[in-house]
Amino acid sequence: MTSFVRVAARLLALSLAFAFSTGVSATGERPNVLLILADDLAFGDLEFAGGNAHTPNLNALAKQGVFVSRFHASPVCSITRSMVLTGNDPHDIGLGAFDYALYPPAQGKPGYESVLTPTSATIAELMSDAGYNTYMVGKWHLGGAHGRGQGPAEW
Repeated sequence: MTSFVRVAARLLALSLAFAFSTGVSATGERPNVLLILADDLAFGDLEFAGGNAHTPNLNALAKQGVFVSRFHASPVCSITRSMVLTGNDPHDIGLGAFDYALYPPAQGKPGYESVLTPTSATIAELMSDAGYNTYMVGKWHLGGAHGRGQGPAEW
């Protein structure tokens, strides 16, 4: 990943965290935040993006909220998930490779821990620090199983 993309991803994560932590509606309430990451879904599959799948609830969410459409995705869903959660390059947070694709000479080297490491704050941590309740639903796959890394409850 180029340094420009790294900086842009970090700025996006910080901007979202700042906007959600300081944003106040006309009624004086902070906005609700819902971040959706779907594996194996192309942007063009969604109805509001021109796709042919009927997605009325997603259409309504996209129409009412902020839709982020420029993001670098990894060929591996867990690594993409780590980039969305932290805004960081996967090598900076321990996911330069995942456990089933780890090149043996990289084993034990920084950036190749194969689990999300606590070297960067996640958006959930930033939102929690700003007073939001955070919840994670779905596949974690960033560590925690079999005594390696931390599960979603620890973040």
